[in-house]
Amino acid sequence: MLVRRRRRGPRSARALAQVWSPAHPNGRRHALHGYLTELTDDAIDAGATVAAQAQSPFNIAEFVLWGGAVARVGADDTAFGERGGRFLYNAVSTWENADDDAMQLPWARAFHDAMQPFATGGVYVNFLSEEGADRVRAAYGAEKFARLQKIKSEYDPENLFALNQNIPPAQ
Repeated sequence: MLVRRRRRGPRSARALAQVWSPAHPNGRRHALHGYLTELTDDAIDAGATVAAQAQSPFNIAEFVLWGGAVARVGADDTAFGERGGRFLYNAVSTWENADDDAMQLPWARAFHDAMQPFATGGVYVNFLSEEGADRVRAAYGAEKFARLQKIKSEYDPENLFALNQNIPPAQ
């Protein structure tokens, strides 16, 4: 999919979501990403080797330049967890039928595993799918996650807002 940028400058969250919507319609399943501090030749080679083995015509293996405004904010100024990763890698393994999980997930896992020697260990919370509590915790880091749990305990102790990437109240 070719997306042309019509103007420079900030975009609203809605405008950004509209860019991705055609490639990620509701009902498709997704998997695995993380951050890299540098995009080295070795990281590119490792990713390209696995990317060539994709099983679905919807799969995308990408490296996204991160940083910019994200990196200009102090690490402790917001809950955002990974301000030091200069690049984000994303194994956008997409498919529509849950019966195909066993065929599709290994590709995404292999791409993710190939990136681990170069990865920071952090993840972007908005790219998470159903990857479990450890990956949600990794999106914020242990300290920020604990602070968010305390806030959740105060404002949502019954965990009413538990959809998506839940941060449970502190125990």
